[in-house]
Amino acid sequence: MSNQPLTRLEKAVLEKMLIGNDRIFGVIKQQLASATVSKRELTGTGFCTRFAVRASTKKLPKKSKFMIADVSAKMPGLKNGADFILWIENGVILSLEGFAYDEAWPKEITSFELVFLSERPPGSGKLWHSDTRDMDFALRRLDLGT
Repeated sequence: MSNQPLTRLEKAVLEKMLIGNDRIFGVIKQQLASATVSKRELTGTGFCTRFAVRASTKKLPKKSKFMIADVSAKMPGLKNGADFILWIENGVILSLEGFAYDEAWPKEITSFELVFLSERPPGSGKLWHSDTRDMDFALRRLDLGT
């Protein structure tokens, strides 16, 4: 098992994804506090960081399988920016993915600006950058299977 620390970008993305007082975010924060990085893959157009979570860590309902995907980054070297997905499966965090659109992932990330994604108008499928979080949009993506 790898014992790599989270990168500055990974930490910032996870913090932004978990802004809010929703109980789901609280459980995920607890999981991250005790999680370790089990594997990190660079794909050429992004990365996938996998987590190992202690068995004793509080979990979301067992059927929980969902993603949080309302954070985007503006960064030098990526004309179209990057988006991120935090995958949760069987009630625990599984992985964080970051990816670019039709561009190579930068070899070194020196700076970035994180923003939220929101859908305007609601239900249109058109995503826009926003400084504020649209909790309806963020939480609508959750499927707790309960």
